[in-house]
Amino acid sequence: MLTIIPKVPTIEPDVVRDVATTGTPRDSSGVGYSGLTSAAKKVTSMAIPHAVLYTRQGCHLCDQAHAELLRFGLTPDIIDIDEDPELTKRYTDCVPVVWIGGRERFRGRVNPILLQRLLHSP
Repeated sequence: MLTIIPKVPTIEPDVVRDVATTGTPRDSSGVGYSGLTSAAKKVTSMAIPHAVLYTRQGCHLCDQAHAELLRFGLTPDIIDIDEDPELTKRYTDCVPVVWIGGRERFRGRVNPILLQRLLHSP
């Protein structure tokens, strides 16, 4: 399921340039640009979302999911569900399970088209 992000306000070129060099949004006067919404700050920083891959030993689909995530520039935290009884109970028939940006995005196979849309959505 794709998340709809609210419209991001227009960002002045000086703001984007300053974020790229210092990591801090500032307006053209050099003062911290507090008018940016959290969504706009994410867009200007272009951060790679945090990814988690729930897997288990001997799972060929898990290996494929990991390779697909790496191909798209994600370096997921890998969690073996068999090391935690709660995770085993929750995901035993579903691995691999991929969480991106704090939300479950895939179970079973990772669809590269949907992953690309998710990562490149405005």
